[in-house]
Amino acid sequence: MLIGGEMVAGEADKWIESVNPANEERIGEFVAGDASDVNKAVAAAEKAQPAWAALDIKERGKYLKAMARRIRERGEELLHTEVIDTGNTITKMKADIEGAAEQLEWYTGLAIEMKGETCPGKLQAPAHHGARGPMAWWRASCRSIIP
Repeated sequence: MLIGGEMVAGEADKWIESVNPANEERIGEFVAGDASDVNKAVAAAEKAQPAWAALDIKERGKYLKAMARRIRERGEELLHTEVIDTGNTITKMKADIEGAAEQLEWYTGLAIEMKGETCPGKLQAPAHHGARGPMAWWRASCRSIIP
């Protein structure tokens, strides 16, 4: 797991084996994070947030664009890994990987449109609750990790 910019084995040092659903061959293993790992990740995110918030919106956009570029640069590698790990089709995963890059670019464009103004309406945005740590116990594709 990546917490606070460092790869960590997790508090409990437990691992889950990843198996190719098509042939049941072992692909590798990943950390079985628990609540204490989520708490550490949330604390690290909260510690990093002021520095992120202090960045100019255009600077933040550069980071998002760089992430989108890296997804595309490593697209074939991601495609191969995702197909083997999730059991999804190549066509579905290609769309998913490109969709992840596009979504990051969309957020980049949205960021420069934020001017501190709101439009009146009947719906209220949900309250901000700070950093949180969702845990997924299914084979999730790369697009599903981008909010």
